[in-house]
Amino acid sequence: MKKGFTLLELLVVLVIISLVAAFVGPRILSPNNNIRLKTTASKVSSAMRYASNVATTEKKDIIVVFDLKNKRLCMMPVQDFQEKDALLTNTKKNEGLNEFSFPEEIMFMENLSTIEQIDSDTFIIYFFPNGTSSGGNIVLGNDRGPQYKIKVDFVTSIINIDRI
Repeated sequence: MKKGFTLLELLVVLVIISLVAAFVGPRILSPNNNIRLKTTASKVSSAMRYASNVATTEKKDIIVVFDLKNKRLCMMPVQDFQEKDALLTNTKKNEGLNEFSFPEEIMFMENLSTIEQIDSDTFIIYFFPNGTSSGGNIVLGNDRGPQYKIKVDFVTSIINIDRI
């Protein structure tokens, strides 16, 4: 009797391995996009918390501008925004502004804010020196399914992230 495996046994094992790889592979790669989405939601909420803190400590009206067309947000005092109308058309990084660019696969699913919308691709959340804000909800998502809702309370400026 010969020691070893037959060709049929080897083929069966290869088919089993390829089936497992076909089902497990996408599940291993998918969480990477979900982690990027969760990280982006955390960074957006952190930027807005920072804007709220700057508004109260420096006693200035601070705005967070969401530029959906260029997939970025910028934080600045209101008076700087009024002087920088080029911000909306400039796609280069602005010197001196606190700016965050979104990963390419992250999308704004909806903007349920009660705040000023400049055009269909740009909206603003205000943070005031007394600790309040204009408030609103922002929903971030990707093509894989999960979404995160970032809620800014207009009375307390508290920012929460919920997975929806």
